[in-house]
Amino acid sequence: MSTRTLLDRVMDIDSALQDSTDDHRRRQFLRKQLDDLAAVGDLAALGRGQWVSAIGSIIVIESPAGTSHLLVSGVPVRCFPTSTQHALTLAGPTRAIQGVDDVQSFGLPVISLDDWARLPSQPLEEWTSGIFDAPLGDPTETIGTIRIYQPDLARPHTLQNDRWFSTHRESEGRFLACRKVLGGWTEYSIVELKSGDIIGKRELEPGAVRRLMYGLDNRSGNHVSASVQVTRTSTRIKLRDPLPYSETRILMALGGLLIQDAWTIHGHADAAIRYLGGLHIDIRQGK
Repeated sequence: MSTRTLLDRVMDIDSALQDSTDDHRRRQFLRKQLDDLAAVGDLAALGRGQWVSAIGSIIVIESPAGTSHLLVSGVPVRCFPTSTQHALTLAGPTRAIQGVDDVQSFGLPVISLDDWARLPSQPLEEWTSGIFDAPLGDPTETIGTIRIYQPDLARPHTLQNDRWFSTHRESEGRFLACRKVLGGWTEYSIVELKSGDIIGKRELEPGAVRRLMYGLDNRSGNHVSASVQVTRTSTRIKLRDPLPYSETRILMALGGLLIQDAWTIHGHADAAIRYLGGLHIDIRQGK
């Protein structure tokens, strides 16, 4: 189904439920939720703005608190047999499985949380070296104005968006760089600079950029921070910077949608903290 068709159908229902006269803003909000559902695994985005409902998987979460399971599926819960519905606990887009035997009968694949999120198997330092230090090619075009990511020049714990700087004639070495290209897109690349001029370049896949930013933060010793507030029933994790794709999927699976820059984890908070630790995020106890 196309994005436009999906939103047209949802808007009819949404208008009946929401007291809002700003259809454009509601449509933008619902479009963002399509991306959220794709990240959590309910929908799959196809080419040319097409979407398909995902059949789903059973996700295994291992932590010191024990083993639990999630059902990731775009199939509406009302379509499941009654016994399966009773085996699920709903929390936003996530479905915790209380009785896994009642769900395994569907023959869905059972995979680990790491594999489902496509988490790299290498530690961040090793992954960063593999991406950042690989050979560069000669620049084949006039690149123009770029900005380079320099966490070593930024204030401690500042936002990652504030760690980009303009180049100058004294800029030397290898950097993560970005530039605006036609159509308003941002191109990311690894560049080698000599006296401010680009002498080597390799374009970078957009999905690798955020993880590399965390890797370069770690190299510089200037880590981003997260505030963690623990209550009797939940753990609230507030992080001002976006996470890489894999960690975003994981925290959405554990805590649902991001609300006001925070996830609220009701189970396996230790696992969520462990994944943040893999990015060398400075964990601070919040109030």
